[in-house]
Amino acid sequence: MVSNNQAAAPEKLPERVSASLATLQDIFHQRNPTRNVEVNLNKSILKIGKDNLQLTINSSHDGYVYLVMVGSDAQSFYLLFPNGKDGNNKIQAGQPMRLPRPFVWEIYPAGPAGTDHLLVMVSDSPRKLDELAMAAPNEKNQFTYSLNSLRGRSDLIDFLTGSGVAGTSESFGARLVSFKEVK
Repeated sequence: MVSNNQAAAPEKLPERVSASLATLQDIFHQRNPTRNVEVNLNKSILKIGKDNLQLTINSSHDGYVYLVMVGSDAQSFYLLFPNGKDGNNKIQAGQPMRLPRPFVWEIYPAGPAGTDHLLVMVSDSPRKLDELAMAAPNEKNQFTYSLNSLRGRSDLIDFLTGSGVAGTSESFGARLVSFKEVK
């Protein structure tokens, strides 16, 4: 038990979780602060296999939305959007975008219990999906993913902030949010 005079030591995260969160934070910190991105989750705690994730995104600028998640197992980064079922990732300033789009695709937590971290990025220029180390999403495998390894983290950063830029602007706004998966 900690007395009122002592601060609790910060919780030590496993190395893979810490590295994956640091990767998302690194991308987040490279955002253009004049590009405001707001994200509202339907729930911050989701029951594994029962609740589905829904979010609403608002952007101060027109752009292209990308959702990158590192799940509670911290094994891989998943590019949730755009995906093999829904590739229309254009957003207009001040026009809310609800994802996943009803009757098109859904996201259900699959466990294990723990915290998922989601980077919501709105870029000025689209990103080249084929620049990721894994195949582009398709109808059968709707989410592209990159392994949570040194190479996978580097590929993800480069895809979102560097060589993966398909247009003339690397500028983007971003928001980093978390939600819990519970049994």
